[in-house]
Amino acid sequence: MTVKLKEDRYKEAGVTSYRWRCVRGSPNHPVRPMHKMHDNQIFTFDNPPIVDKQGNRKNPGQDYNCRCVAIPVVRF
Repeated sequence: MTVKLKEDRYKEAGVTSYRWRCVRGSPNHPVRPMHKMHDNQIFTFDNPPIVDKQGNRKNPGQDYNCRCVAIPVVRF
């Protein structure tokens, strides 16, 4: 719910894209391989990347137990 609230606020402010940032994983809490592939890449909120082998598209934090974050990209 918090992720969706942030996304809505960014969109209201005119922000349409973000930089995907992964958290550091650990042996007990590894980062998902496809999430790690997206680290530091830029995507749009309306066209999120594929995050799993089933082809689901989600923004950072929307996947179950995902700790990745969307860093807004502001263009002037």
